[in-house]
Amino acid sequence: MKDIKKLRKLSKSFREHIGPHRIEISKNNDWQGISGNQPIFFFDFFAIGKSLRYSIVSYISELCEINISSADIVWVDGQDQFLRDGLLSFWFWNQNDLIPFAFIGKEAHKGPFHPIDGVLFLNTNTGKDLSTMEILLLSTKREHKLTRVANKLDELIIIKTSPDREQSEQIKQEGNALFGQGNFDAAAKKFYEAMLVDPTNPNPYNNMGMITQVANIMPKRGEFFVQLSYLVDSAYTNGMRGYSGYPASQGNFKKSIKLMKKCIDIEPSAQNYGILTRFYFDSGKYKNAQYNGKKALQLDPDHPEVLDIMAKLPI
Repeated sequence: MKDIKKLRKLSKSFREHIGPHRIEISKNNDWQGISGNQPIFFFDFFAIGKSLRYSIVSYISELCEINISSADIVWVDGQDQFLRDGLLSFWFWNQNDLIPFAFIGKEAHKGPFHPIDGVLFLNTNTGKDLSTMEILLLSTKREHKLTRVANKLDELIIIKTSPDREQSEQIKQEGNALFGQGNFDAAAKKFYEAMLVDPTNPNPYNNMGMITQVANIMPKRGEFFVQLSYLVDSAYTNGMRGYSGYPASQGNFKKSIKLMKKCIDIEPSAQNYGILTRFYFDSGKYKNAQYNGKKALQLDPDHPEVLDIMAKLPI
């Protein structure tokens, strides 16, 4: 098994492609019944939260009829034998150093937890970098087997859109209006459309996350999209703030604090200092809460939440 840091670095290399695009399926290789011009959605697997990664693995395993709780798991010594025999188990992702990087087919442009025809993996055992590592497909259509579809990433015929931020924002605003009317399905369609017009625009990703929070529909889907909002734009503090509450709600204050510190580096606002103060207070780090609370009050002396926290701090 490869060093996890190396896997994370390779996974991060897909970040420049994040979001929905189109792909023209090559007729030279067996794509397990997937053909023609198909939607494809790129993501950075190791950048998203651990619990979310598990949820995505579980969902794809379910689509492929792999029983992840079964004790009847076939262990294979060596990638060559694994690929030759086409054996599958829930554990093959990490044990065989495979990095999932894209959903493909059906409703792939909508990201995870939607119907798809397959998942693309980078086989890190076949080279030193993206120019030499082969691409594998796990199909949900036929025999659910793993097949080699390209010798390297460059062989995939990705049809990228020239980003049109103005049009993307216009479509997003239409989605916002529908969101305000409580028409969440119609709003979601507009946000997906805005992503396709400009996959680098962080706003529609963030707004998709807001829909799932307000409507309480598939919270993991919302968590995924909120994270993508600041992965496509590293300076997008709205997404960082929006996501910071997820780890804290699971008791992982360390991750939430780290994210808000990064957010403050970009935007040292009373709002951001206030959120960081809350995380420190809830995690029992009162000195840190006091320090950041004072920072927040210097910028906004009437910040209600910070004033409340400061009043509760032990002397």
